[in-house]
Amino acid sequence: PEDHAAETSDDDIAGLLLSEEAARRYIALSKISTGETSDFTEIFLKAFSCEQDTFLLSMMLTMVREKKLAGAYEHCCQLLSHVDDRVRANAVEAVAATTPAGASYDCLLPLLKDKYSRVVANALLALYRQNRVEIVSEIKSMLGKGREAFKRSALYVISQLREPILVPILEKMLHDHNPRVRDSAFQILHDYSDARVSGAVILLQDVKKQIELEKGKDKFFENSLDKVFAGVLRMLRSVGGDSTADAERKIFERNPQAEKHALLQLGQKCLQQKIVDDRTLETISSIDSELRHIEELIKTAGLENADDSVNEEARQKSELELLKIEKMSLMNRRESILTFLAFEVYSNRAHLDTRSASLLMTDLGRVDANICSYIPQHGFSMLPEETAAISEFFDVAMRLYQKHVAEFSIYTLWQFGRWVVMGFVLFFVFGMFSAINKIIAGLFALIFLPYIAYKTLGLLVEWKINVALMVDDGIHGRGYNKERIREKAGELYVNVFASSLKKHLMLGLWFFLAMILSGMLLAAGQVTSTHTVVSDISNLLAMMLMISVFASAYFKYLLVETAAILEPARDAFSTAETLFLRDKAKLATLYIFSTFIIQLVTGTSVEIMNHVSSTLPSTLGTVLIVGISFVSDMCLAPIVFSTLCIYTLVNLKKIR
Repeated sequence: PEDHAAETSDDDIAGLLLSEEAARRYIALSKISTGETSDFTEIFLKAFSCEQDTFLLSMMLTMVREKKLAGAYEHCCQLLSHVDDRVRANAVEAVAATTPAGASYDCLLPLLKDKYSRVVANALLALYRQNRVEIVSEIKSMLGKGREAFKRSALYVISQLREPILVPILEKMLHDHNPRVRDSAFQILHDYSDARVSGAVILLQDVKKQIELEKGKDKFFENSLDKVFAGVLRMLRSVGGDSTADAERKIFERNPQAEKHALLQLGQKCLQQKIVDDRTLETISSIDSELRHIEELIKTAGLENADDSVNEEARQKSELELLKIEKMSLMNRRESILTFLAFEVYSNRAHLDTRSASLLMTDLGRVDANICSYIPQHGFSMLPEETAAISEFFDVAMRLYQKHVAEFSIYTLWQFGRWVVMGFVLFFVFGMFSAINKIIAGLFALIFLPYIAYKTLGLLVEWKINVALMVDDGIHGRGYNKERIREKAGELYVNVFASSLKKHLMLGLWFFLAMILSGMLLAAGQVTSTHTVVSDISNLLAMMLMISVFASAYFKYLLVETAAILEPARDAFSTAETLFLRDKAKLATLYIFSTFIIQLVTGTSVEIMNHVSSTLPSTLGTVLIVGISFVSDMCLAPIVFSTLCIYTLVNLKKIR
């Protein structure tokens, strides 16, 4: 019977196309679309003008677009306001393909505000190709709706145009909370790069680097020395016949099927627990109702008493296929809605109430374990959490220092060397003037001591800027680029120096105030010439008062330089005060803890050198100990400041 049906004549096709039964019209359209029959343009346009079935209407509109049937233009324009989303979307494509030369595209402008994403995307493409819209603002408007469907439609538009002005939007979508959106954006970026679109190649390289950094996050702080030691250990194990050295670890491999299954489970669980908005619930209920109805129709299909003619058999088979197609379409739509719901819940899991979080804990964990996107949502960072312990902040700073110990140490010693040379020159000149005349030497010292202090502060500011930028680059996985850091440091210097100078002047005033207050307390304790317990208590209280007053200002201004370097757009003092007020005790403890640990390390190195120096002449041993202690202090100095930089970056990230 199938072979007989395939030999349908042109007259039969025309009859089927004008039939009242949708199944017969579907058969005719299938024949026409495959090009197996002669031209049916006239009869097709007649059937098109009176078709009411949305599925067949969408199919006809696709055929109009592919065959560019100009005679269908007017009816396509009328279908732009059809109630069915798919019909409107296909109508836009058909209008764009059949619009006569010189005709207006104004009929498509209202569709930029349509509720269906595909309609908006098709209208935007058609209007942009006629220079009727500003593409960037319209795509941003689509993204502003927040729904995944609009994001994916926006990506479709971007993929079709390949314009350099769209690369920044593509970059933003690479950090979307939805992994599927990020993956699609990454694939489009590959296409842009292959087409040599301006900016796409560099962006692709950056994203690939971010992916590699994320994959190797566990080994990020390894330096070349660690790799050498690891290689030696592997060699020793292999020589020793350690079978565990070559044991293969079973790594959990993620795949799209497992991801989809986990998302559908989460979506279904949300549906069962009513953790869903009313609109989505209504849509799912409507789809379920339609599915039940189609299931009943499939069960009863072919059971009616009918003649055994070829046309009747073809009709029944066509109806059954149409029902199966519609069922599959509804099931896919239901899965898409559940997947979207699951993504929304997963992305906003931090904001779930206690009950919902408890009910979905297992399913959220399953999704987290199966998300197979390798495109990181946020830029790579090894920053600890804001709630991390003080020791974790110091640990990250220490490990970063160990990874880049050469760069930190060499630059620190270089800046210190510059200061030593400057001091030596001025001291030499002062010695020459002293040999000539004491008064001239005193005037020289009076003039140049403030200059030395000014230049010392300048060198210190340069050092802090460079170290902070090295920390910022290092903690975010960016390679050390000396030229780039030097250029950026030059841009920041004036503002950071002004902030640092103001900070030290303010600290000087606070220290003067602390001295006055403690002096008053000391004077009160020494009213009598006799030394008593009261005198000792007043001395203790005076010291505590001086430390408390000065410390209150010192820790308040502690992060002024880091704020000026890492957040130059804001006022450094207000930013530093904001960070200080977020957790006063934590900041003070972090600084004291890191300083104490570094002094402990320095003291240990001096103790070790004491044992070595005992075998040397006393003078040489003393010089060696002092030199080692000083160099150790200099080389470890970046660790304390790096800890403050990391603390600043963590809190600035939270504020932003």
